Amino acid sequence: MRALIVFLVTAVVLFPLTASATIINIPGDYPTIQQGIDHGQDGDTVLVQPDIYYENLSFHGHNVVLASLFLTTADSAYVSSTVIDGNGLSSVIIFQNREGATAQVVGFTIQNGSFSAGGGIHCHECSPIISNNIISGNSASVGGGISCAGYPAPTIGNNTITGNSASSGAGIYCQLSSPRIHKNVIIGNTASDRGGGISCSMESDPTISNNTISRNSAWWGGGIDCWYSSPTITNTILWEDRAEEGPEIYEEYVEGGDAPVTYSDVQGGWPGVGNIDADPLFVDPEGGDFRLRSGSPCIDAGDPNSPPDPDRTRADIGALYFPHGLLFWPQEFVFNLLAGARTQEILTVQNISKVDTVYFSLSSNVDWISFLPDSGHIFPDSCLNVSVTFDGRGLALGPNGATILLDLVAPYQIHYDIPVTVYIFSTDYTYIALTPDSLPILIPPEGGSFSFWAQTFNATDFTYYFDIWIDAELPTRQKYGPIYKRHNFRFKPHYGVAYHLRQNVPGFAPAGEYSYNFKMGVLPDQVEFQDSFTFTKLGSGSYRGPVSVTSWDMASWGEEFVAYLGQGQGQTALIPTEYSLSQNYPNPFNATTVIEYALPVESHITLQVYNIRGQKVETLVDSKQQAGYRSVVWDASGVSSGLYFYRLTAGSEVFSDRMTLLK
Repeated sequence: MRALIVFLVTAVVLFPLTASATIINIPGDYPTIQQGIDHGQDGDTVLVQPDIYYENLSFHGHNVVLASLFLTTADSAYVSSTVIDGNGLSSVIIFQNREGATAQVVGFTIQNGSFSAGGGIHCHECSPIISNNIISGNSASVGGGISCAGYPAPTIGNNTITGNSASSGAGIYCQLSSPRIHKNVIIGNTASDRGGGISCSMESDPTISNNTISRNSAWWGGGIDCWYSSPTITNTILWEDRAEEGPEIYEEYVEGGDAPVTYSDVQGGWPGVGNIDADPLFVDPEGGDFRLRSGSPCIDAGDPNSPPDPDRTRADIGALYFPHGLLFWPQEFVFNLLAGARTQEILTVQNISKVDTVYFSLSSNVDWISFLPDSGHIFPDSCLNVSVTFDGRGLALGPNGATILLDLVAPYQIHYDIPVTVYIFSTDYTYIALTPDSLPILIPPEGGSFSFWAQTFNATDFTYYFDIWIDAELPTRQKYGPIYKRHNFRFKPHYGVAYHLRQNVPGFAPAGEYSYNFKMGVLPDQVEFQDSFTFTKLGSGSYRGPVSVTSWDMASWGEEFVAYLGQGQGQTALIPTEYSLSQNYPNPFNATTVIEYALPVESHITLQVYNIRGQKVETLVDSKQQAGYRSVVWDASGVSSGLYFYRLTAGSEVFSDRMTLLK
């Protein structure tokens, strides 16, 4: 039988970035995976490029994430193209130094290992996470694919474990260990003694849920063998396994009678709530495709108290759920709309089936929401963007509620409700105001400042949330800022807020007339209302002295202060107490985004952008900067859509985060 060629991902491990995490690229930073692990610190990620690596790895107590590019892309092609080959010398991967759950192995083909325990992965008294791998063609005395011994125990999820061999536990072997074994496809493994799929030995009581166990063989327990152990088995398919004793489940010296098995499909039958004995109707088991066909008795037959499948239907039995629904986003519309205006938003509808074309329709319980298109076909594993028009003409001020009705018509009938809340506002009643203390405002060549009032008003009975920000239009007509910003500022009903502020204008600012703007809307480009005044920066022709104002600082907000041009901070600026790197905004973004960071002391910093392959895309900053709050705008118009990572290095401090570019 061929190895499993269909690898359906049902859960993706999230990129575990922390403030001090480092991405170590293999072979970019180190030529071997083992060197990457050895140089990694707790929380680091060792990211491996596609290739075949002939290595026998040990984590040596390093709690790092070892991953292929599957981790950053969720593309299962990287699982089969990134191979760690044990070359028949030892286990491919060894955990035996108390590694915990922050040690992970994600997205590899692990093959050709050979050892006394755990040919593919040997785990002794450790609790790593082993997920989204193909573990194939390994051999051992016990645990051909994976061996777990002692407590604590690993989490083994979303793996394909196939074609391994052992005396006991050809797929997985447990001894004095109770791992969580969840959503694995365990097929075609061969044990000469016990447990073709899984062997539970000597007080091992693992939790075995949502697995597909098929076509394994052993003398005792072709699917699962229980010896002095009592695993908990639920939502699991055990079908067409072979053994002289107990083709699917064999028990010996199990206290309290039969092992608890519920809501599972066991060939030959098994006592327990919700269990069935029926052909699961795999798509193509001869070709290695163990997904469920339409009409399978395992569809929607899992434990009703289990978490639902990603399509929001009742859990299926088995590892590879049958996707007979739609995914859509956003799952709720909440936004502000100017009275008398119309706006268009995008509703993305995705068909997550790999097999069926679906037909959907859209409607609403009100007449001020319309769709283009309002129905249509979506091919397997594809998306459709629907333009949703919200017509605010005639709607009352304040919140207006509605429901979008999304119906999957064929091949199944499923109904979804999408809540809508549109807050209608009027600039006659909800607005901002900007008032200078005096006019005209003339800034000398060496720099200076001016004072003004910034006010917000809401004369309605309702609460609104807007972004508010201040920026300036330079004499060159370029926008500078925001100098100040605040996300989701609360406009309270029948309430006004006023701030008396002072704005510095540095000596290096170009001469000419500026527009100074107070805006409300959605950062950075959706402006619902703004108020402005002008000031003039005089030229430097007659001034020969030193510059007296060195930054665009603002005083008296009592909130955040942001300086954007990379110049020195004045005495009125708020100095941060520690280094930090903020999430970019907007995110996801189209073309441009803002990245902010804080420096408690003068530092030489670099800010660089990397793609999902770990390749540097751009260096945004590489200079010495004084203490303060900083930001930079990344113009990504020249790169393609996708996931990117940005990394700030300031002295010995390293910070990183991710961002998504959508075009």
